Amino acid sequence: MQKLKYEERVIESMRSVLVVFILVFSLGFTGCTDSGPLDIGDALSGCPNVVGPSPPEPAIISFSGNNDTITPMFNLGQLLLKFHANHEGDGHFSIVIYGTEDEYLELVFNEIGLFDSQVYVSLDLALFSFETFDHTPGLSQDFFLEVSANGPWTIDIFQPRFTTGLDEPLTISGTGTTASEAILLDCGLKTVTVNHAGEGHFSVVIYDIAGEYIDLLANEIGTYSGSTILDIDSKGLYVLDISADADANWDVSIGEIASNSSNTENETA
Repeated sequence: MQKLKYEERVIESMRSVLVVFILVFSLGFTGCTDSGPLDIGDALSGCPNVVGPSPPEPAIISFSGNNDTITPMFNLGQLLLKFHANHEGDGHFSIVIYGTEDEYLELVFNEIGLFDSQVYVSLDLALFSFETFDHTPGLSQDFFLEVSANGPWTIDIFQPRFTTGLDEPLTISGTGTTASEAILLDCGLKTVTVNHAGEGHFSVVIYDIAGEYIDLLANEIGTYSGSTILDIDSKGLYVLDISADADANWDVSIGEIASNSSNTENETA
């Protein structure tokens, strides 16, 4: 008899939970809850805006030294960073960024000999993989750099706050490793045409200005010329991080997919 009463209580409890679940589920679909304002860009348009950190841009974080060094701790206020590094030695030069909670986060540079370049680094994937990023101003931990070098070096860390960008269609060209200007892209499919004249590794990565990784547009060895598709889901400002040998020339063009007007005219005729 006691066992039967126990089973009845369990069944009754399950019924109560089921009723609550049905009520909550129904309220969600009937619109009886206050869902708050829509995201910027209005979800009905299907093209929200990229929302990056607002100006003014924080002060540049700078370090310098000779040979191998562990830098002092520093704080960051955003995920997208631009590193400018110079190395005057003839041996190996590398920079790794560490977090006080997450340890190794990102290899920023890994070069041999004289070097002077700028790159974009996003901590988006590294920090989210450890689930430590706090969506409030400032990141939830401090950071430091491990520098490997055999000569004098300088490092400047920028936290860019872009407000304008180059309009599409556009072509960006240069030599060696480069952090591009900001570019303004609307939603939709784009054609990206890439040319590289060099013998070494060549890659092009696109980020939005909030620091979100968008796509790897090229990842090649040696001379290359080709096109790929870029799908943009949010209207706003983006940047390109181009990695190439110091003497390698390259160009990247981005624009709408061309329509085949000649075929359309023939079909109409």
